Amino acid sequence: SGIRNYKNGFFQKLAFTGTWIPRGGEQSIGWTQWEVALSVGLPAPTIEWPLLVTPGFTVWHTDGPAVPDLPAELYQASLGLTWLPKISDRWRLIISATPGVYSDFEQTDSAAWRITGLGLGVYDWVPDRLQLILGAVYLDRDDFNILPAVGLIWTPNPDVKLELVMPRPRFGLRWDYGPGFENWFYLAGEIGGGTWQIEMTDGTSDRVTIRDFRVLLGYEHKRDGGAGHQLEIGYVLGREIEFRHDPRTFSLDDGLLLRAGIAF
Repeated sequence: SGIRNYKNGFFQKLAFTGTWIPRGGEQSIGWTQWEVALSVGLPAPTIEWPLLVTPGFTVWHTDGPAVPDLPAELYQASLGLTWLPKISDRWRLIISATPGVYSDFEQTDSAAWRITGLGLGVYDWVPDRLQLILGAVYLDRDDFNILPAVGLIWTPNPDVKLELVMPRPRFGLRWDYGPGFENWFYLAGEIGGGTWQIEMTDGTSDRVTIRDFRVLLGYEHKRDGGAGHQLEIGYVLGREIEFRHDPRTFSLDDGLLLRAGIAF
């Protein structure tokens, strides 16, 4: 049905996403995450080599007993820049940098600034069927700094898509489609959490890193140009909280994840 991920004009996407990890056990911690992002497209230098500019804002709310010095809210304000040059019929690049402030907004010194990004080369080995991926993802976190992104995207037919690429592998099945839309079910994995600059209860500054690993089952309604909506349910494991100036690691119970998103 020829679904495209991008629109032809300046406005690309306005997306809202909510994620809920229930608290579960009495000694565990839950999270509610709200995210909004606006994306626009610019020729760089031509429409065939577009630059996507995406300002975004995310807030995390904590639900649970007080881990020492863990703020009730954490924030991320960022500006994503993604360049998509097509080098030849077979080669294209995905180059992205996202500077942002990651903090509790009590500490917004230079240590709160982080830059995430990625650089990928995509080789269209079998057109529309098999693409090879080679590159790296820069997370700028205290636990995961740089991750290799090596793998493949295999589409044996329009109803099956396998994305064997870290850090978010995904296997999708298209079960319905029509003029201007597709409906997919998928199984995916991802790394959750991040690193934030925070103010401790004694007034000093520190960095907190929250880490988890997720297995997700999702449904996605995709519309031509990148709009649509999605629902996900997942299992979250390996949940840990670490502070840079504290030798202890706070481990949390495994839990569930619910996520919903809509894009226009």
